[in-house]
Amino acid sequence: MGKKKRSRKITVYAAVEGKTELALLEYLEEIYTDRAEVNITENPSKGGSSDKIVCDAIDNANKYQRCFAWFDEDMNLSGATRKKLVRCWNLKEPAAQAIETEPVHLLQSKFNSKQRNPVLIVSNPVCADGLILSILGKTTPHSVYMPEKRAQHIQDTKNTLKGVFNGIEPEEYYTKHLPKNILEQRRQQIPELDLLIRMICKPDDPNP
Repeated sequence: MGKKKRSRKITVYAAVEGKTELALLEYLEEIYTDRAEVNITENPSKGGSSDKIVCDAIDNANKYQRCFAWFDEDMNLSGATRKKLVRCWNLKEPAAQAIETEPVHLLQSKFNSKQRNPVLIVSNPVCADGLILSILGKTTPHSVYMPEKRAQHIQDTKNTLKGVFNGIEPEEYYTKHLPKNILEQRRQQIPELDLLIRMICKPDDPNP
């Protein structure tokens, strides 16, 4: 009998905004990622614009089998970056023109249903802290982001999440309060969480 052919690892590139996103991503990897099947390269930007994060993902789109950019709703994308997405996603008219004015949180669902690289995961409401509050089943201070109140919305959201953690490290808090059965429930309600999990699972996972 011949030797069983070993499958190659799925390669994933994650361009994320910073340590808040990275802490949740690494926790999800502990639960959902089979390291023998999936190899994930993380590149936290440690701050910077959404253009920087998305362009980082675009630059790596052809180097990895899966590539995603995770950034905040409060950070818009420039026209130049949107044009790059048009090329990456192979958009034709009228989508190629429509993408120029759509809110960032709708770009993935409206223009990239086939999940071409890079996939966009946009934290909402407001920022990563708001998305994490939703994943934890907590009420967010602002359910709708208003750009004219950006600074206040961000600060209120960050303060609310800080109060939830109450001095406990995020990883420890997730371990105690966010087991897989709860994550499975929440991903049915939160498309961004479901997409994150799908990005880090092997393709033939029976429960990706």
